[in-house]
Amino acid sequence: MQNPEAPVEQSDSALQELAPQGALELAQRFIRNQPSHAEAGVLADLLHAVETESSFDLGSLYRLQLPRFEIAVGVLRDWRLQRYYLGEAASFGASH
Repeated sequence: MQNPEAPVEQSDSALQELAPQGALELAQRFIRNQPSHAEAGVLADLLHAVETESSFDLGSLYRLQLPRFEIAVGVLRDWRLQRYYLGEAASFGASH
């Protein structure tokens, strides 16, 4: 396993430049480009948890450096927004 403090192929500034992409895409790209990096494991666990609605150890987010932490928060934000819109669509459909 790679040291989580070790530099990654893609610089933090490069990740920030990709910010217009969704957090999910950023997380998937980081996992694909750095599959053995410890932070990729945390992001993969988070993606699995939101996709399957299973539990996730929030304490593992503490192991992420700030750029990947921000991606993780973005994944949670996107997931919550998507759930909100799905709920709104379901309630709209039930009212008609």
